[in-house]
Amino acid sequence: MDEWFSIIVSGRIPSKVRREFHSLSISDAPELMRRKGLKYIPAVISSTKPLHEEEVEGALKSSEVVELSKRFKMRVKRFRGEPGSAKLFQIQWSAELVGLEEVERELRLLESEPFSKQDESDRMIAEEDLRQTSLTEDLKLMTPEQRVDWNIDFLNKWFKHWAELFRKAYEIRERYKVEVWFVRSWV
Repeated sequence: MDEWFSIIVSGRIPSKVRREFHSLSISDAPELMRRKGLKYIPAVISSTKPLHEEEVEGALKSSEVVELSKRFKMRVKRFRGEPGSAKLFQIQWSAELVGLEEVERELRLLESEPFSKQDESDRMIAEEDLRQTSLTEDLKLMTPEQRVDWNIDFLNKWFKHWAELFRKAYEIRERYKVEVWFVRSWV
């Protein structure tokens, strides 16, 4: 099952705006973001994982969640699983967090192409990331150097999409005066 990060809205907004929503595959995004020095955005993404009832209290006491919950609105919601399966819960974060300067700095970093083809540590991160994925036929035809260059371009584009998702959620919240939540879903 693939995990996706997206937004939900508590309130009425035009259906045209709802159709603009998109989700992003979570994959290893939080870890890659942390390796580039980000703190808040990867913490929000990571903490939305599903929790069994007995795990909720522990998750709410984790240092990341404690720090974030002091500054941002969050909620714990029960969600529907398979019939007969255990109750599952999820921490959801309000899009209001995008309005903080620290988060804004992180968004600017995501938009600025944080991975450089000239930086050896970035090349190592991109190479490690490639080892964790199945190579397409096109990638198999490339030299190892070309694959790393391709992955750096891909990671920079992917990070820009993350910034867009966070900004879109905040824009909807501000424009329509509704509550917008960051959530995880499964397909």
